Amino acid sequence: MKEYFSLQFKLANRRLSDLGVNPAVGYILGIATFILISELLFTKTEFAKYLVILTGLGLIIQSSEIKRTEFLKIVFGNKRSRKIRVIENLFISLPFTILLMFHMAFIESFLLILSSLVVSNLTLKNTGNYTLPTPFSSRPFEFTVGFRNTFFIFRLHLF
Repeated sequence: MKEYFSLQFKLANRRLSDLGVNPAVGYILGIATFILISELLFTKTEFAKYLVILTGLGLIIQSSEIKRTEFLKIVFGNKRSRKIRVIENLFISLPFTILLMFHMAFIESFLLILSSLVVSNLTLKNTGNYTLPTPFSSRPFEFTVGFRNTFFIFRLHLF
């Protein structure tokens, strides 16, 4: 299990390096951005704690995709994969929980931790592949190709 988390850490560092950012600077900027956005959120709206919970749960649910959990079960077995998922979900919910506790939302932070533990036992199918219907066919003819390439000119002409 330790090897899995060290591999995830190395992958995160590599992703930051591929973006051209020093990993230490990336983590510091990420934490600072999280704090600034959350403080702005709490000053601007009274529903901030609910938005924080939904954001945390959204990230947790995103990590419980069926392909990923099946991979963990194949590699580590049922018991160890369940432990890995619990630790990952708690790690993902940790910044949001600390934020909620800082703003004296103890019940909401408890609900976030509890829901992250519940979601760690679920395997959810990713339904994020939604195709937006358009009036254009899958094999466009000359008019639609021309329209797609020059529609912005018509918009500029109106103003």
